[in-house]
Amino acid sequence: MIFTHHGCGAIRQAVIGGRKYRTVVVGSQLWLAENLDYKFSGCTIGPTGSPTTPAAWYYDNNETDYGIDGPYKCGLLYNWYAVNYLETNKATLCPGWHVATASEWSALASAAGSATALKAVDGSVYSGWPWAWDGTDSMGFCVLPCGRYNGSFGLLGTDGRYWTANSYSSSAAYDRRFTSGSSVGADTNQNTVGYSVRLVKD
Repeated sequence: MIFTHHGCGAIRQAVIGGRKYRTVVVGSQLWLAENLDYKFSGCTIGPTGSPTTPAAWYYDNNETDYGIDGPYKCGLLYNWYAVNYLETNKATLCPGWHVATASEWSALASAAGSATALKAVDGSVYSGWPWAWDGTDSMGFCVLPCGRYNGSFGLLGTDGRYWTANSYSSSAAYDRRFTSGSSVGADTNQNTVGYSVRLVKD
């Protein structure tokens, strides 16, 4: 498939929870080309959200600036309980789509050839950020760096973390990590932290 993009754009669209998202084909997979920003039923949004139940947060609890319609475009940061809830109820909440699995992230990295090709271009989101992010976004995938750890927001501009659909243990799950450099890291972290999410077409 041929696609064109500028900054964090792509020409196809998908509708998830009533919101339109850009999409992109990488290898044989159709992905959302934006971070998920879906306030689905069963997931508490904002400061009152509990780390140990399905919850999600906007960076600094500021939707205006950090929602995908704002200048920072980060979308929501979900704990893995929310990810698991979304996957369990995907037929209702996001029919035809699912949270990317660890193997799908690996296939994405292999097809792209480099994490650099998947990361947003320096300064494409706003002037001066990301710092030393070294992205070219040549795939139109637009990985963005931010997160939430132990009740505190961080990683803005330096570290992009994405949940997979795969559990590691009763309290942890697999994620994918983007920093400076050409590799996509594979890690695990506690279910309570807040990471970005991407969906893939079934």
